[in-house]
Amino acid sequence: MSIKRKKNIKLLTIYNSFTETEKNEFKKFIIYSPGNSRRNYNKILSSLILNEKGILELPEAKTDRTRWNRLSELHLLAEKFLTLKSIESYSFVNRFLLIIEYHRRDMEVPFENSYKKLISEISNEPVVNYNYYHISQLDKIYQDHLKSDGDTNFTTNNFIKSGNFRTGIYLIELLEHLIKIWNMKTAGILHTESLDEEIFGNLNFDKILLTFSGNSKSPDKLYQILKFLYLIYLSLSDPENEENYKNAKRIYFNDLKSICTEKKSQFFDYMIRIMIERANLSIPGSREELFYLMNKKLKAGFIDDIVKSEKAINGFRDYIYTSIGLGKFRWANNFINKIGPLLPPDIREDHILLGRALILFHENKLLMCNELLSKIKKKNPFFFVDVSVLKLKVLFKRKKFDECHEELKRFNKYLRRERIIQDHLRVYAREFCNAFSLLLKLNQTPDRNNLNDLEFLLSKRDLIGKKWISLNMNEIIQSKFQN
Repeated sequence: MSIKRKKNIKLLTIYNSFTETEKNEFKKFIIYSPGNSRRNYNKILSSLILNEKGILELPEAKTDRTRWNRLSELHLLAEKFLTLKSIESYSFVNRFLLIIEYHRRDMEVPFENSYKKLISEISNEPVVNYNYYHISQLDKIYQDHLKSDGDTNFTTNNFIKSGNFRTGIYLIELLEHLIKIWNMKTAGILHTESLDEEIFGNLNFDKILLTFSGNSKSPDKLYQILKFLYLIYLSLSDPENEENYKNAKRIYFNDLKSICTEKKSQFFDYMIRIMIERANLSIPGSREELFYLMNKKLKAGFIDDIVKSEKAINGFRDYIYTSIGLGKFRWANNFINKIGPLLPPDIREDHILLGRALILFHENKLLMCNELLSKIKKKNPFFFVDVSVLKLKVLFKRKKFDECHEELKRFNKYLRRERIIQDHLRVYAREFCNAFSLLLKLNQTPDRNNLNDLEFLLSKRDLIGKKWISLNMNEIIQSKFQN
């Protein structure tokens, strides 16, 4: 990358992220910013021209070095502006920095008053509702402050209390990290045991929870959060153990009502993930419970996992498949109409088309379903797999068996060639192709050998559309096998 391009990207990346209001604020900021050399940066900013190569040009700059310097200065001012905007947005950080500054300037009275006021305000808040890192830093400074006053007894109590909190926060972060590790391993991203898993394996966490249980009545919810996360981790590690999930669910709805929205949504996702695992294992009642959680989460207004770009591919898809799988077509249609328009523009139309195609398929409107499928752009592996599977089902139900073979051939070729498919999706898709091929073979030659081959695969493998394959296998048995 050229030097011109590098500096160009740095400035534009920040400046283009500004809203119109922020751009006006930035113009004022660069006039009065501390350290400004009184250079007319607004004039420089307004004279910048984006040439046909996408590089910012500065007509008044006589040399590349001058241009580089002016863009560097504007880039640094943009970073300062962003930092100040961030501090303004997070009053907690603003107060933290102010208290630190009081201490640095030996302003003991405002330091102590501000610290005590902040601690008093968060004393009735769950520990996950604020940035504990900042509180920990302030605790250390305050303990040093108390030492200088010679109040040994108060200093000791403060030290012990702060240490207990710090240990609890570490354990919360450890459990959340273990849950992330589990997700990465399930997705096939991580394959080796981490140090965190090794450390956790050597802990007697039940005994640790017993130690923290004396804190169970405290408004900080330290004990309840630790127990909830521990039960979530146990449930993910052993999804067939329903008691762990039930206890985690009880704690969430009964004891964690006061946690912040961000954590409520995150903890809801943990429970949903458990139910997805149970549903994948075909555990009775799991899909109904999954739908209950999803519906409850929507009513609570937690939709970030659906409408944010990095999460939307799976989020929206999971809600559609779960509701349609339970025959809740009206609910699914309402969901598409309400949430579909909120999806990121790059995937919005395809998600809406796929959702409606799935409803049409289950309503046996096969021609209309096929028409919608032809409009979907298979821009990522999930879309390609979803569309290919549904198209094969449509062709089979329409008795277009020659076309089934051609589509199946294209699907298998994609699975062999594509390298960005997650391991579990590739495995389940390949097993569907194997089962579908055997279904075609059984339909063409309904004999005992072909039936045994398909029944054996279904009994030993997890695959996409397993229930649909089984239903169509049974229809062939009833219509073509003679007693």
